[in-house]
Amino acid sequence: MKLLILSAFAFLSFGFLVETPESIKEEERQAKAFKQSVAKRFDLHELRRFIESQIKEKLSVDGISLANSKLEDEWIQGGLIFKCGDWIFVSDDPRKPEFKLRWNYQTDERMNETLLVKSVTFDCHRISRSKFSFTRIYREEEELYILNP
Repeated sequence: MKLLILSAFAFLSFGFLVETPESIKEEERQAKAFKQSVAKRFDLHELRRFIESQIKEKLSVDGISLANSKLEDEWIQGGLIFKCGDWIFVSDDPRKPEFKLRWNYQTDERMNETLLVKSVTFDCHRISRSKFSFTRIYREEEELYILNP
């Protein structure tokens, strides 16, 4: 019975994963708007410097050495996020001052077709376009399900 329910759920979910030309255009439109909003409100060069200074100041979070993370010279956009080396910039709405910086330091593939992603997350606040502060630093673990069509 469980297998039947899971199979039905997987089948129904698959219909929502199919990309159409319209959905691709909408994703591209959202990514472009996100990039423009971030560029208007964040100096990404200064944000990189902020991460660098936090790595030097904090050294480790709950035993995880921040020095093991990589920091590149440039930010690369990937949809509604930006990456700078191992660090990921996440913002639900770049117009708001709150945002997150995340470093996924370990990813384990598990037997039950899930990924366990372990990360260090900085909850941050934008003071101005080029000045930032953090409000909280913590470790997280997320279990992500692998969907195979």
